[in-house]
Amino acid sequence: MVESQEGEAKGNIEIFEFFLADAMKREYIEHYSNSLGKQMHMCIYGHAGVPLLGFPTQDSNCHNYEDFGIIYHLSDFIEQGRIQIVTVDSVDEESWSCENGIPSWRSARQEQYHNYIIEEVYPILMQKNTSNMLPIVTGPSLGANQAAITFLRRPELFSGLIALSGVYNSDYFFHGWCDENLYKNSPERFLENMPADHPYIRLYNQKKIVFCVGQGAWEYDGAQTLRNLKRIFDEKKINAWCDFWGSDVSRLVLVVYTASIFYSDFIGRSGLTFLDVVWYSDTIRVGERLFSFF
Repeated sequence: MVESQEGEAKGNIEIFEFFLADAMKREYIEHYSNSLGKQMHMCIYGHAGVPLLGFPTQDSNCHNYEDFGIIYHLSDFIEQGRIQIVTVDSVDEESWSCENGIPSWRSARQEQYHNYIIEEVYPILMQKNTSNMLPIVTGPSLGANQAAITFLRRPELFSGLIALSGVYNSDYFFHGWCDENLYKNSPERFLENMPADHPYIRLYNQKKIVFCVGQGAWEYDGAQTLRNLKRIFDEKKINAWCDFWGSDVSRLVLVVYTASIFYSDFIGRSGLTFLDVVWYSDTIRVGERLFSFF
């Protein structure tokens, strides 16, 4: 178990500090990426259990989950060997967030990042994890976009997706411009054109797919783009759970509890009875919510 200390409120910002227990295995990896041509970093929390690949919030790095308390709130599961979390750096500032950059270079950079995740991060994750289970991929904010892209492009590599408060429309970042690289990284485009008999649809429906978004301040674009994705899922008969929280939830800061039925195929092996994923954002700290997946 880890200890937490709540600092004093300064203005509108409440400071939270989280201290990880010495018992938790934490590995920090710095390695050179051939896909990106630069040094990249990963954090691995835990020694065993269900693997989770976690993308950070927009423009953030592999320490994002620790900095915002996710690792603290999952510490019991991590220390007990029920879950193992692998977090990665982003290159958002060179791609999605690089508003003044050359569009073709930005989209190529995103494609290089996707290749980095699949060809370089994924093998490390699978080597480090001993569960023989496929990972869940997850992320908040722009990390939700990355998680969705990763899962929807390579569903055979993952057991499920939990995407929180993404904006699933590349036009918000590229203002209508698109090329082949951007198309491949825009689920709202490639899913729309996916044939009804595409083998990925069968694969999607063998997995657990969860999208969640609030409907309060800062969530309008996310809610609108998720409604469009839900329409596509429904038309393609893809079994994705798209959940829209109430207007009291802004900038979806999230505590998700999934019932024991979730990922029932590996619960018996892992001893995992529920999975909680905790998000903090800006000045808001949202209370716990219970989700039942079925």
